[in-house]
Amino acid sequence: QSMKIKDEQRRKFFHVLKEYFRLFLFGTVLFYIGHQDRDPLAFYASQTLSHRLLEDFDSITTSEDFWTWGEEILLPNLYPSLWYNGWKMKYLDRQFPLYTEAFRLGPPRLTQIREAPDGMEADHFQNGWVVTTTCWQFNITSTWSNNQGCSSEYSIELPTSLSAATIILSELQHNGWIDSYTLHLIIDLTLYYPSRKLFSSLRMIIQREDIGHLSTSVVREKYRLFQYESTSDYVLLFLHIIFVTLFLVHLIKDVMTIKKEGRKFFSSVWNLLSV
Repeated sequence: QSMKIKDEQRRKFFHVLKEYFRLFLFGTVLFYIGHQDRDPLAFYASQTLSHRLLEDFDSITTSEDFWTWGEEILLPNLYPSLWYNGWKMKYLDRQFPLYTEAFRLGPPRLTQIREAPDGMEADHFQNGWVVTTTCWQFNITSTWSNNQGCSSEYSIELPTSLSAATIILSELQHNGWIDSYTLHLIIDLTLYYPSRKLFSSLRMIIQREDIGHLSTSVVREKYRLFQYESTSDYVLLFLHIIFVTLFLVHLIKDVMTIKKEGRKFFSSVWNLLSV
C-alpha cells in the first residue's frame, strides 16, 4: 500500500514539474519574442524625423500659424536642396527629409474635413470654397481636390518639389482654404528607413475646437514588411512556431480537462488562472 502511495506521489510530482517546465518555457519564449520584435534604433530614427518635421507644430493655434509653419518648417524640411555647408544636394539626397534617414515615399497628402454647407447659396464664379448643389468644391484653376462625388473629406497631393509645393500652399492660403467650416486638417506622410528596413507613416492632425482655436496631435506608426532575412530573423521565426505549438497544447489540454471535469473545472482558482 505504501508503494502505491509513493508511486502516486511520484507521478503527481513529475506531472507538476512537467507543467511548471511548460509554463516556464512558454513565458521565456513569449518574453524573448516580445523584446526581439522591438527595434531600439527605430525609436531614435523616428525621434530625429519628428524633431525635424514637428518643430513648433504644437504651437499652431490659428490658420495663420499653420501657413507659417508649413512654409517655414514643413516644406523646407520635406524638400531640402542644400547641405549645411551650402553644397547642392544630389537628386537622391533630396528624397530624404533634411538630416534624416527616412526616404519619402510618394507625395504628402493634405486632407480637410469640412462641415456640411447647409443654408448657403451656390456660387460658381468666386475663387475659394463654393457650393455646388449640396457639396463643397474648391474653385481655383491650378488646384483641385481629389474627392469623388458628395463628401465632407477633401484632399490634395502636394507636388514633390519645393517651389511647386510652396506655390500650391500659397494659393491655398490666399484663396481661404481654411475657413470657419474647417473641422480637421490632416497631413499624411509615408516613409521608408533603408538602414532599418522599416516603413513608417506619420499623420499630423489639426483640429478646430469648439471655442475656435486649433489644436494639434500626431500619430506615428512603424511597420516591418520584410520579416525574415537574417539568421536572427529565422531564429525568431522558429520561436514563433514554438510559441504557437505551446499555446495549442495548452488550449487542447484545457479543453480536454473541461470536457472531463465539467463545471468542477471552474471551481479551482488555478484552473481559472491557467485559462
